[in-house]
Amino acid sequence: MIDLDDRDWCTVGDAAKRMAITEAAVRDLVDRRALRATFMYGVLHVEPAIVNTMPTT
Repeated sequence: MIDLDDRDWCTVGDAAKRMAITEAAVRDLVDRRALRATFMYGVLHVEPAIVNTMPTT
């Protein structure tokens, strides 16, 4: 089981800044399950990550 307290959770806006992408792009990654996400205190929090979004050839 994953312990959520040991992870670096932040808001969508903070994650977007840290990942240098837009908030919409963060939400899209969450929708595609490329980023871990959870609701805390009624707010969506994500675990920032390095994600390769470039298509492969």
